[in-house]
Amino acid sequence: MAETKKYVRIKKASYRSLWYADKIGRIFPSLGTWGNAYKVDSPDRALYIRKEDAQLIVTEKRPAKVGERVLITEAYAYTGCPYKNGDINNVKTADKHGHILVEEHSVSLIRREYEVIVNNEVENEEADGMESVNKTAIDSASTVFEKVGEDYIGSKSRFGDILIGSPYSEAFVKAYANERKDVLVIPQTFEYTAFLHNEEMKKVAKSEQEAIKDRAQARRDENG
Repeated sequence: MAETKKYVRIKKASYRSLWYADKIGRIFPSLGTWGNAYKVDSPDRALYIRKEDAQLIVTEKRPAKVGERVLITEAYAYTGCPYKNGDINNVKTADKHGHILVEEHSVSLIRREYEVIVNNEVENEEADGMESVNKTAIDSASTVFEKVGEDYIGSKSRFGDILIGSPYSEAFVKAYANERKDVLVIPQTFEYTAFLHNEEMKKVAKSEQEAIKDRAQARRDENG
């Protein structure tokens, strides 16, 4: 099965002061979302990009087929190269080795230089809905941790006893959640795992999840 990846591609910068104002067209590995922003992996540290300034691109690392779109992720940086990382090209011809020609220029691309774009409208719609569920739970929670690797980063605290941006262990988070009410843990996916003691929060999150899945299934049925 082909490896799936997610990238955030910068389309514009709403303000000149934003860190990515000079990086239009660049791509960054996605680390998920937070509120109205994409969280990305930059060379220095995790950073945030306003959703309205970017697009989320889902790819598979496999040979492309004629008619598919590809995202350039490992372009050869030679002088005069007509393409660069972040470019999106349409496949015109493809051979058995994964070498392709695209509509945008006449230079052949080899398999290692690109990934196939597989964004799915229904899946993206469902993912966007899950972000809304996260937002509902985040707004209601007293304390929020975001799981990054093996650490749990403090992201919100109404009690003031969690340092925002500091890492905590899983053991600490579980012990903390058993003592406090409404502690939410968000992993790096659109779905969330929560230690929720407030039954009303559970009901709201569950009902919204079910509604989103029902809408997505209806769309799939319509599309056959």
